[in-house]
Amino acid sequence: MGRLNICTEWLTGKLGRSAVRLLQRKDNSVLSVARLQAFERLLPTLPVEKELLRLRHLSFHERSGGLTACARNPLAPSEATSKPNGQLRTTKAEDLSLDRIAQDINSQGCVWVKGLLPAQCAEYLRKAIDRTLADKQTYDKSNSPTQWYAPFSDLPDKEQKKELNKQRIAMGNYPTSIFAADSPKNFSTWIEIIRRTGLTELITQYIGERPALSLSKTVLRRQPPMERCGGWHQDGAFLGANVKTLNVWLALTDCGENAPGLDILPRRIGLMPTGTDGAHFKWSISDDLVQQTYPGEIVRPKFEVGDALIFDQFFLHRTASSAEMTKDRYAIESWFFSPEAFPERYSGFLV
Repeated sequence: MGRLNICTEWLTGKLGRSAVRLLQRKDNSVLSVARLQAFERLLPTLPVEKELLRLRHLSFHERSGGLTACARNPLAPSEATSKPNGQLRTTKAEDLSLDRIAQDINSQGCVWVKGLLPAQCAEYLRKAIDRTLADKQTYDKSNSPTQWYAPFSDLPDKEQKKELNKQRIAMGNYPTSIFAADSPKNFSTWIEIIRRTGLTELITQYIGERPALSLSKTVLRRQPPMERCGGWHQDGAFLGANVKTLNVWLALTDCGENAPGLDILPRRIGLMPTGTDGAHFKWSISDDLVQQTYPGEIVRPKFEVGDALIFDQFFLHRTASSAEMTKDRYAIESWFFSPEAFPERYSGFLV
C-alpha cells in the first residue's frame, strides 16, 4: 500500500506539472485559470494549486472583470435612515439573495447567515487549519515549502513586496493566524466552497464586477481565548471609505459563549474617530467612545458552526473574549474587493 501511495503521488504530481506547463503557454490568464481550476477539481496537486494562485494574481492585475448587468451601488452610511430594533435578523443560507444582503447591511450593518456551511465541511477546514499551522512551524525551521504551507511570493511590484513584508511581520503577533494564500491547497478549497455556496455570484452582483480576494485580508484563524476583548474597529479606517468590498467571516466552531466570538454594533454608520483616549491602536476606536455614542446597542451573537457574517468596511466590531471562555474559535475571514476600487498597496487574486 505504501509503495502504491508513493506511485500515485508521483503520477499526480507529474500530471499536475504537465498541466501547468501546457497552460503557461496560453496568453489569456483568466482562461488559463478556468481551465486549470477544472483540472484541479479532478486532480488537486501542489504544482497546480500554486500555479492557480499565480494566475489569479496575474488576472487581478489585468483587471479582466467587467461590470455585470446586476451591478448594485451599496447605500452610503450617511444615507441610511433605519434605526436598530434591538434584535439582529438572521437569514437561512437558502434564502440569501442580493436584496437581502443590501437590506441587512443598510439596516443592521451586516448579514447573519445561518448554516452557510455544513458541519462536515467545517470540520475539514478546522483540521486543515491545524495541519497548516503545524506545517508553518516546519517551514520556519527548514525554510522548505510543504504540502500545506508554501508562502506566496510572486509579486512583481517592489512596493507591494515591501507592504507584504510589513503585513507578515504584523501577522507574527497572531501566531495562530495564516494568510490563506500561503496555503495554496486551502486557498483553492476556499474558492471552491464560496463558488458552491453561491456567494461568488452574489458578491459579483453586489460589487458590480468579478471580485478579487485580498492577499493579506483573507486569513485562516484559530483564535484562543483572551483575557479581554480586542479593539473596536471599522476596516474602512485603513482600507478607505470608497473601496467596494464585502467581507465574509465564517465561523468554523460554535463561538460567542465558550469560545471567542464577535461584539458588534447592529447599525449602519459612517467612520468613527480613531486613536482617541483608550483606543488599543491608532486605527482602532476606544470602548468609551463606542459606549457613549451607542449606549446599550452592542450585541454579542452566539454563532453556530457554519454560520457566516457578511459586512463591509463601515461595520463596527471587535473580537469578543473573556477569561471564562475555554475553547479556541476557528474562523475564516475573506475580504472581496472590486479590482477597479482596490485598496492601495494591497495585493489581490481574481476570484
